[in-house]
Amino acid sequence: MIFKYIFPTLFFLALSGAMSGQVRFICPMVTETSQGVFIEATEVKKVSSLPPLKVTTSFFTEEINSCFKNKNPGNFRGSSRRINPREKNRMGVNLDLWGPVNLGLSVDYFVSSSLNFEMGGGLNAIHVGIKYHVMGFRNSLWTPYFGAEIVYSFEVKTGLYIPGGFSYIGNNGFSFGMEFGPWIRKLPGNTTNSINGLEFMGLGALRVGYHF
Repeated sequence: MIFKYIFPTLFFLALSGAMSGQVRFICPMVTETSQGVFIEATEVKKVSSLPPLKVTTSFFTEEINSCFKNKNPGNFRGSSRRINPREKNRMGVNLDLWGPVNLGLSVDYFVSSSLNFEMGGGLNAIHVGIKYHVMGFRNSLWTPYFGAEIVYSFEVKTGLYIPGGFSYIGNNGFSFGMEFGPWIRKLPGNTTNSINGLEFMGLGALRVGYHF
């Protein structure tokens, strides 16, 4: 918040020819978009009537008050004003590579900026589950997540997939994710690769999609 008061002073080209009483003052113009806050020095004032070496504090105070008249100083909050992409683009359609499905499609929906429901299917299985985005409450494009999915495999029936990874959603809707986790599935009968009929398999997956 201290920048709310100090930041305007960065826009002085102060004492530019102060010996001759020529002082230039640049007033910032703030533009806020979905990409962040942009600041341009678009308003320039010249004062040439001051006697040499008579540039006083009161002069700059008056110019600051004039500059910010009808402007909201609270706009100086940087990129923290960026829109949360998981709230802006809640619904997603994705192409899934590897993981339990091997190759497939999925849809997901952000109930909140942190909680995401997902369902899909592919060559090997169909699945439904939830994911929790740890930093989803922040207005960040990237966030780590973990989740749990019930997977019905066409080969070995029902299993549980517990992924963890990172997700990216851009302001334009493009999304990308990568994850890794164990797939716990029940095998028919006891085999040398199972423990009490359960097999633990590590899987990795990539995802590319579009959110809107």
